[in-house]
Amino acid sequence: MKVFFKFKKIIIFIAIISCACFFLFFENDNINIAKAGSGDNVGGYAWSGNYGWISFNCVNDGTCGAFDYGVNIDSVLRNFSGYAWSSNLGWIQFGGNDIPPDNYAFNSNCENVCDNSNLCTACYNVIDGKVYGWAKILSLGDDGWIRLDDDNVGDGFNYGVLIDRCSGEFSGLAWNGSDNDLGSGWVSFNCSTEGACASSDYKVSSEEINWPPQANNLTAPNWNYNNACDNWTKQAFLNWEFYDICVDSQSAYRIILDDDNNPAGPILDTGKVISGASQYSVGPEYLDYNESYYWWVKIWDSEDQESEWKQYNSVADTDNNDGNPLTFTTYRHNFPDVYFSWFPENPSEDKEISFFEQNLPNKSQVYSDANPNLAQTCESLCCVGGICAEPCGFCQYQWSAEPSGKVTITNGISSSSIMVFDELGDYDVTLKVEDEDGYYCELTEANLFITFPLPVWEEVKP
Repeated sequence: MKVFFKFKKIIIFIAIISCACFFLFFENDNINIAKAGSGDNVGGYAWSGNYGWISFNCVNDGTCGAFDYGVNIDSVLRNFSGYAWSSNLGWIQFGGNDIPPDNYAFNSNCENVCDNSNLCTACYNVIDGKVYGWAKILSLGDDGWIRLDDDNVGDGFNYGVLIDRCSGEFSGLAWNGSDNDLGSGWVSFNCSTEGACASSDYKVSSEEINWPPQANNLTAPNWNYNNACDNWTKQAFLNWEFYDICVDSQSAYRIILDDDNNPAGPILDTGKVISGASQYSVGPEYLDYNESYYWWVKIWDSEDQESEWKQYNSVADTDNNDGNPLTFTTYRHNFPDVYFSWFPENPSEDKEISFFEQNLPNKSQVYSDANPNLAQTCESLCCVGGICAEPCGFCQYQWSAEPSGKVTITNGISSSSIMVFDELGDYDVTLKVEDEDGYYCELTEANLFITFPLPVWEEVKP
């Protein structure tokens, strides 16, 4: 650290004097060297084996009031711009309209366009953590190009600049080898690259580099028969999982729901919702019966970095079985309403107990495709002229009791049943009603207590 600060003081003095000379030199060429270093997001020092320290921001040397400069990485496009400064080499440009030696071939590795259309000569790929492209030492002209990524020519030299996707620290080596051997040679972006941190602790870093979060494992509707029986049939839970390589946390989400595969003009757009929740409940006001829906989610992390839109795809979603991996489909109609009662109300051991449906409204009812909201009694559908078919296609019954080994059930698949309980204790009695489409609901009366039978009285003459 002492060596580092000694160098730094010398550099600041030389940089201020040299900087003025370079501003005068470039003034006639209308090159905008001034760059607000305090507004740029890259700072720190790199080291050239041939020419010493390279400063990436005027904040480093306290010259921003007089000579503003700095290097910036666009937080959306992830392209470089701006200037670094070497007291021995002068300005090092990250961007501009000069065509780099590979004629922008590196652009294929960028997440967004980086070429002469936007004056870009270097980019950061947050997916693989590498920097691609070129910077340029302006004082050396066409000999001043610094390659920031490995040229992959098989020469045995492994170099290239990387940026840690969580900390923003740069590492690795860049290379400039001019034809006249006056180039910068190797440029190290972190003392750890050279193993020199004990004697000179330096690095280049960016506070704005952040791995964008991802929404993974989207599932829908997460709405089973029990849910449909207990609540509205027209409802769905949209679930996702938050993932961030930097172990961040979700700060917001946005959901789009539509009945076609186009998020424009959706049925539902939540807008940005500030919440760490990873589930959204879609209610009946947005859904219809027997309809297929597409949905998308975007999430934000705790630093307000947003993900790409992620579309639901049910390839691995066992809740979806509508045949289209991009949609989930709602139920065709409401589920059965189940009711029953029994007599006597205080049942006793070894006595017949009658279980039956009550009168409306406490009578089991079902629904159909033709009338998804209209309740129809099983009696009206299964009985003609007072003769009832049980079971019938519209309604099927199934009675059960637990513990089952201590109960005798008569007419277990009819609308009414008789049970005899062999022992004292608590029993759970359940009626399941299934409609013609296989939708079913169950009603369980828990802890039905079976008591001792009442004494039998016999009147005798005195």
